[in-house]
Amino acid sequence: MIHISIVEDDSKYAQTLKKMIESEPDIVVQEMFSNAAEAKEKLPETGSHVILMDIQLPDGKGTDLVHYLKDKILHVHFIM
Repeated sequence: MIHISIVEDDSKYAQTLKKMIESEPDIVVQEMFSNAAEAKEKLPETGSHVILMDIQLPDGKGTDLVHYLKDKILHVHFIM
């Protein structure tokens, strides 16, 4: 089973991504975050294999968040 977390501030787009992803066997969306602060705090605890990251969030840049998280979460793939 592949666990994915989504960081996306557009809730309609995030739900569409979740629906598309979960239509595939053996893939589950584990967590969804709508801002950088919440993602920064909670993503290290999720155990996700893949993180789909929005580039521009209401409270920061996705690129900055990836730079921060890549040292906190080992063995994860980021897709922007």
